[in-house]
Amino acid sequence: IHKSIQSTLQEQDRMRGRINQQSIVLRENFLTHVLRGELQDEFLNKTSFPSYDIWFDEEKFIVVLLYLNNYMDSYELSKFIVTNIFEELINRNYKGYIVEMDEMVVCIINGTDETQEKWVAMIEAIIYQTKEILLNEFQITITIAVSDVHDSLIGVSQAYEEAFSAMEYRMMSGDKYAEDIIYYKQIQQPSR
Repeated sequence: IHKSIQSTLQEQDRMRGRINQQSIVLRENFLTHVLRGELQDEFLNKTSFPSYDIWFDEEKFIVVLLYLNNYMDSYELSKFIVTNIFEELINRNYKGYIVEMDEMVVCIINGTDETQEKWVAMIEAIIYQTKEILLNEFQITITIAVSDVHDSLIGVSQAYEEAFSAMEYRMMSGDKYAEDIIYYKQIQQPSR
């Protein structure tokens, strides 16, 4: 009887692990659809998606892309480190949902009731803190692209396009002395 109970408990643990892994895949798939603007109409006005463990508290969103310029021995391990550090720092004060897309770490950040200027400044501070930790502790350098602020879940796909355009602009500029953080607003109004 003891062996039978132990076997059943082990099987339950394996099943929970599989279900958890499937939940992660479904959540990442959902976030990918949000970022690509492929949400079905019935989801557009929702702010919570309990099936995916996603809750958006506010109506302000920013998308941040993180691209690994160099990495440790393993790209996967380095990406894991980048994801965990950025996610931990963002989620101290905000809600950040991370997925990998187009060979980049992509984070949808959901805002607070702070002013837009204060919110953007706080996110910028988190970005600099992330870059410093990655460089000093792991010798990982990253390029970061940041969208403008958008006021709805529908705007997240536009935010992704903006951040992606900013990242493309940075990569195409080829300026090795350029700042590793670029904002979409910078490519809309380049300084001369």
